[in-house]
Amino acid sequence: MKIPFLNWTEEQNFSEEAKSLFNESGECYKASAYRAALLFSFLGFQTVLKDRILESRTPKNYQSGEWSQLQNTLLEDDSWDATVIKIVNNKKKSIFSLNDDLINQYMYWKNRRNDCAHAKGNEIGDAHVEAYWLFLKSNSMKFRVNGSKEYILEQIKEFYDPNITPPNASIKPLVSQIPHSIDKKDLESFFQDLKEITASKNYSFTILDSNKSSVWFELLDLDYYSKEIIKFLILKENDSFAAHLISLNPSYVMNFQGENSFIRYMWNNFSHENDYKILLNLIKNNLIPNEELEECFTYMFENVESALFSIQDSFYEPFNEFEIEILKNTSFFEIFYSLAFKQMRIGGDFNWGNRNKHLVIKYLEEFKMDNTIAVALNNCKSALYPPWHLNSLLNDFFERNSEEEDKYNELLHTGNPIPFE
Repeated sequence: MKIPFLNWTEEQNFSEEAKSLFNESGECYKASAYRAALLFSFLGFQTVLKDRILESRTPKNYQSGEWSQLQNTLLEDDSWDATVIKIVNNKKKSIFSLNDDLINQYMYWKNRRNDCAHAKGNEIGDAHVEAYWLFLKSNSMKFRVNGSKEYILEQIKEFYDPNITPPNASIKPLVSQIPHSIDKKDLESFFQDLKEITASKNYSFTILDSNKSSVWFELLDLDYYSKEIIKFLILKENDSFAAHLISLNPSYVMNFQGENSFIRYMWNNFSHENDYKILLNLIKNNLIPNEELEECFTYMFENVESALFSIQDSFYEPFNEFEIEILKNTSFFEIFYSLAFKQMRIGGDFNWGNRNKHLVIKYLEEFKMDNTIAVALNNCKSALYPPWHLNSLLNDFFERNSEEEDKYNELLHTGNPIPFE
């Protein structure tokens, strides 16, 4: 069975050299060679720190030449380890953003490493190794190079520049560097800068450029940052930006669990046919309170085109059978029945009928026709301003389903049905 700490190292953006040292530490631990286990773990983290320094651009308190010279010393096999220790312990000209307590903890483990390396009298056991592993899991991301925020933002700009980056490239490796580059206290300013980089310039209000959305989705997948990102996105000035982000991948709406005000704002501004996909994900994740469902569904019927209920006419992937079943398990179709057929909105409101034309057809495909439905359909033909687009679809539906047309005529046999032909 693999040691949990090693599972954690595999999930980190560590170099193969660092991972190899951590794996060797694990083998020593399983063999009860605890001094060796702690020694290799310390070297593994030293390698992580060395890699971060070598991969970073010049921090704000260093000159370019001075930084290059420091990086060169880390390439020397005989002295790089001692250089990393000096860098961490340099409080006058710090490279890592560390408080005194964290530096002291690091130096404590450096001294325990020395106990292992030089066979000093202090006993080293499994508890020491496990405690050091907990220290790394809790604090490794806090060892960041000053000035990395600007560097990361510049890299993101370059990633979205088609002259530099091929279209099939993944931004995931770049995003994986962010947790050890941006401190949580700097996150809001980082997200604000990132918003400006990824915003579309073609609108009077700020929305996300769909071609630059991948960085946000990758960030939302990082547990370390997800809460902070949501906190930023639900700020009032970011409402339209966040709503457009969700529209590009509706499944991510589940990240907004508990943000009731934002969720209500979002569905209260639905206007696009693909917003039905967001609605479906809101329902799947129980994000709309039961007492607001009728209001929400009524809003959809009043404002959103129903093309997702059609295989032929939807620009997006239409609802499948499983998704229709999800809607059936709510009051969605009952409320639609009441508005469309009982209140005869399909015939009495030209725009309402045409907007919901595909939903009318889907209802007829999924449920039995009754007298209320037949009367409402008949009213569509006799209305002063008939919904022509809906009537055209009804003609096609009855041509494909002659038994349904017979049922329609049968239900209205005591009245004066207008044939669909």
